Formats: sequence, structure tokens, C-alpha cells
Amino acid sequence: MCRHHTVNFTATPVNGGTPTYQWYNGAVPVGTNSATFSSNTLSNGDVISVVMTSSLTCVSGSPATSNLVTMTVNPVLPVSVSITADATTICAGTTVNFTATPVNGGTPTYQWYNGAVPVGTNSATFSSNTLSNGDVISVVMTSSLTCVSGSPATSNLVTMTVNPVLPVSVSITADATTICAGTTVNFTATPVNGGTPTYQWYNGAVPVGTNSATFSSNTLSNGDVISVVMTSSLTCVSGSPATSNLVTMTVNPVLPVSVSITADATTICAGTTVNFTATPVNGGTPTYQWYNGAVPVGTNSATFSSNTLSNGDVISVVMTSSPTCVSGSPATSNLVTMTVNPVLPVSVSITADATTICAGTTVNFTATPVNGGTPTYQWYNGAVPVGTNSATFSSNTLSNGDVISVVMTSSLTCVSGSPATSNLVTMTVNPVLPVSVSITADATTICAGTTVNFTATPVNGGTPTYQWYNGAVPVGTNSATFSSNTLSNGDVISVIMTSSLTCVSGSPATSNLVTMTVNPVLPVSVSITADATTICAGTTVNFTATPVNGGTPTYQWYNGAVPVGTNSATFSSNTLSNGDVISVVMTSSLTCVSGSPATSNLVTMTVNPVLPVSVSITADATTICAGTTVNFTATLQLTEVHRHISGIMEQFLLETNSATFSSNTLSNGDVISVVMTLSRRAYRAVLQQVILSP
Repeated sequence: MCRHHTVNFTATPVNGGTPTYQWYNGAVPVGTNSATFSSNTLSNGDVISVVMTSSLTCVSGSPATSNLVTMTVNPVLPVSVSITADATTICAGTTVNFTATPVNGGTPTYQWYNGAVPVGTNSATFSSNTLSNGDVISVVMTSSLTCVSGSPATSNLVTMTVNPVLPVSVSITADATTICAGTTVNFTATPVNGGTPTYQWYNGAVPVGTNSATFSSNTLSNGDVISVVMTSSLTCVSGSPATSNLVTMTVNPVLPVSVSITADATTICAGTTVNFTATPVNGGTPTYQWYNGAVPVGTNSATFSSNTLSNGDVISVVMTSSPTCVSGSPATSNLVTMTVNPVLPVSVSITADATTICAGTTVNFTATPVNGGTPTYQWYNGAVPVGTNSATFSSNTLSNGDVISVVMTSSLTCVSGSPATSNLVTMTVNPVLPVSVSITADATTICAGTTVNFTATPVNGGTPTYQWYNGAVPVGTNSATFSSNTLSNGDVISVIMTSSLTCVSGSPATSNLVTMTVNPVLPVSVSITADATTICAGTTVNFTATPVNGGTPTYQWYNGAVPVGTNSATFSSNTLSNGDVISVVMTSSLTCVSGSPATSNLVTMTVNPVLPVSVSITADATTICAGTTVNFTATLQLTEVHRHISGIMEQFLLETNSATFSSNTLSNGDVISVVMTLSRRAYRAVLQQVILSP
């Protein structure tokens, strides 16, 4: 609410009869004895409540205090608005953004004005690009708050200065547009409405030059296009930056003169004719002078031939160009140095790293060439080509009596006796014998601690050596037999045999694997449990036997020394007597055991007689007013035979729960009863009394 607004409070009583009221503002009594209270002097944060006293006689909670009403009292706020513009001096057509700043506007509404003309929308901002010189902008803001003064509020005035826009342009001229490469060209820019302009010159799209009305260059290329972009320094212009006309350059190159020569061969045999050819660049109709070293040779021709060249001769040519616009004329060619070789005799010989071998052994043959250069090879076994083009040949498939040779072709150009055939190497090849070994055991399934004998049978072993293994672990000695009484279940026995013969395969040889099954000697035992050992007479008790290492066991149950039950892991009885002792004898079905038959632990039974028990209850009242406390008492009922021990029973009842029950929350029709459970401790005490009493 706003300050000084009258607020009416109304109390709604429940079970008040003709109530009396006391209103409060916080802890201060206010108002009159009335169900309503009004005030126009409330302050922010005041808390209003009422205490009502009922006129009824049979009530609870009187006097009753109402809920609290906390007051929010708002002051009356002054409303105002101010506006700002992001620019007040602009060029015609520029967008100006105006922003209103409200004070106490809540969620205000706005009406913008250009002079007296409404413009814009209901927004805290107004933008325009159609302002004229001297326009005056303002806004009227209406606050959404309820407790305000001065609403609607009119803002300050913003007066605009709007300047006209001038067109900007630039043109350029060059002192020459057709030039020779390397000539300097001067370009001049003429601005319109540039003020104090800035310039960026371009060659095509590449920036060049400096910020100047002129640009000079001696590195122009044919087809270059020169332009300038001029940016005016004036404030209100259009077309700035302005791009000039384009000036396209025609640049003629200066042609470099050169000449190169080639020979149809540079490495030759003595007496061979060699032809040299000159290739001119930018020569027009050239003239030539050939040279061997510094000595002029040949004629004014693009070619020169000779069959009298010597090793190390250097041939070149000097070419003079006929065009007028060239550089580098006369031009001297590259040098061609001649290699003139004598005619050399060719031969080849071969060696082998072994000539007497076992079948399958690799033999390496090596060729040694004379005047082979980078030779090519064809190896032969007899007349059959073998191997590859290599100075070496290896084979592990040679047979007894094979004859190996090689034919070598020299890579040198000036040779005699090429291809050359080597000497012959004849092979002696002995056969290879396969080596193997097998083992047997006198038993593979044993009991722990039994000695097992293993025997190795060699093939092509000569005088062999042996290494026995249990898995990957070396065992035994260098012998054809191995014995052990420490084998474990899953052990894998093998032997590796190394032959003493020279030409064998598969040596060392690994035998077959013998996997051992070793059964342990297992201790046999049995234990029994009962689902109860202290029971009432006639109760069924279940006994369960738990065997250890029994396999599929057989059972004989006993009550004392008397056999009872069946051949079963369980035994049940409801005829047990006090002091009976139950046990079981279990016989294991396993073959490798100790302690079988095994006798279990003893279970001694406590069997108590059954006592009849009952209980009755009384109440100190059965017809009451709501909320009245009623006391209930439980009384233990015993037979005449046991009545003299009732005090003991009551004593145990008191020790455990309670023989009484009280309540003041009973409802009409409630039915009260008690369940009395005789505790085990009380039962034992009663039983003792029954047994000991005459």
C-alpha cells in the first residue's frame, strides 16, 4: 500500500461464542474490542495480529492468537526522465540514437517528440536518420508505479546540428604509359572535395607508394594497372574513400642473351666422333666461335664435330646476338668436359665359403670382376640360370656334384672380352638325417609321493645329450631316464635331446609332453549343527551334517550309542529327551583320504516340559469422557498346581515389559487386550520351581 492509505483488518473466530478482541501492532495494543480494525497510519514493516478470548466454557486454546499480517508501506516517489544522444552534430542522413533514463518509472511508457510532433515508439530508445538542422528531440515518460508524483514527466531537450554531404572524387595521370622495363614513371592524383586528403596507391590490388598525391616506380611490369584511393578529411562527404581511374602500363622487357651446348656423348672410347650442338636464347641471327679450352676450333656454325678429342678436353662456344635490345651479348656457353677412356680387358672369378656341405646348408658364392665397372651377373648351376643380378649368389638347395659358375657383363663402354665366364666350383653335398625323441612314463595318474620313471627314445642322436624339463624348469641329469617322487598335479614332463651327428635336422629335438595327474591325500572330517538345542518337549529338531572331503559320503546317526536316522546328511526327531546326545559317523567315498570314517562333534539336548499359561486384564473404568486417563492391569493365570509360583512370574513380567497400560487418547468403541509371552528366563525359573516344589 501507499503511505496514509486506510487498511481494514477482519478477524474470523472459531469456537469463540461471543468473543472479546484485543488488536496489536507488534506488541502494542491498538483498536477496540471488535472483529475489525482500521488504520491509515501504518508504517512499512508493521505486524498486525489479534488475540481472541472465547465466551464458551469448554474450550481449549483460549485466548487464541491470530496469524500475523506484515505490512509493506510504500512512499510517494518523484518521477523524472532525462535523455542523451550519441551525437548532436551530424551529417545529413546519419542515424542518431537517443536514450531515455527514467527515475521512479517502474515499467514506464514513452512518447518521443521532434519539436511538437510525436515520433518513435513506446521504447526507452529512439533512432532516426532523417533529422534536419535545428530539430529538437524530447520524450514524455509515464511511470507504471502507483505511488508517484510528477508523472507523466517531460525530459530535457536535445537540439540537432545537421551538415550537408559533399561528393568526393579523384583522378590520376602518368607521364608515360608505354615504357621499357626499369624506366621510372611518375603518377599524379587530382582530388575533388578532399580537404587535406590521405592517399593509398595500388598496383592492381597490391598497396604501393606512400600517403602522397604522387607515386613513382621503376619496377613496373607489362599489364600493371595503377590506381589511387583518396580519403577526404572533410566531415560530411559522400563517396569517400574515392577510387581513381585506372592507368594500364605497357612495359617492354630487356632480353637476356645466352647460349648452351650439348654433346651426343661426354664419356667415349678413344677415336669416337662426338657432335656438339649450340642452342641460342635471344640470338636473332647469331654468329658462333667454338673453343677447345682456349684454342679456337670449328666454323661459324651451331654445330661442331671431332674424333680427335683427348681425355679432359673442355669444349665451349661464344655466341654474338643480332637484336639491338639485349643484355649479355656476346654470351659464353656452358663447358662440356670430355672423358676419353682406353679399351680394357674384362674377366671374372668366383669363390665359395664351402664346397663340402650337408644337404640344405646355405653356401655363399662371391664373384670378383676385373674391369667390370658396375657389372651385371648371370649365375649358373651347370647350364641352368640361377640367382639374381648380383656379385653374390646363395643357395641351400644344392645337390651333390652341382657345378656353379657366373657370366659377368661389364658396364664399361671401352672393354674387350665382355661378357666374361668365371671358373667352375663343384659341390660335394651330404644328406641330412632327421632327429627326434619321444618319452614314456611308467604311470601318469598317481598319488602324491609316488615315484614315476620316464624313458627317452632318440632317433639319429649319435651319442646324444639330454635336458629334462618339468614345464619350463630344467630337472634331472644328462641321461635317457628321469625319475621323481615329488611331482605335482598338472606337471608336464618333456626332454630336449641334442644329437652328436654332423648332418642332422631338428636338433636339439623336443619330445612329446607327458602331463601328470597327482591326487592329494585328503583329511576327512564331519561336523553337525542343530536348529535348536534347548526345546520344549515334542518339538522337532533338525540336525545337519557338513562333510569335509566326503565325496558322496554315507552317514550313520547316533543318539548316544544307539543308531538312529537314515543314510542322510540330515536327521530330524520330535521324540528327544532331556540330556540326549546326538552325533554322526561319516564314511568318505573318495579313494585317497585319511581319517575316514570320521565322527562328528556331540550335540547335547535340553528338553523342557510344556507349561499352560494364560492372562486376564481389568480396567479402572470402561465408560469415560474423552481425554480421561484409563489404567489397565494384566494378571497372570496359572493352574492350581503352579499358582504358588505366580509371584515369580509377575516378577519376570515386571523385569521385561509391563503388567499395566494407561491411555488418555481412547476413542468410543476401542477394544483393549494384551498378549503375554513368557520369557525364556522366566520359563526356566518356573520350570525349576515346578521341579523342586513338593
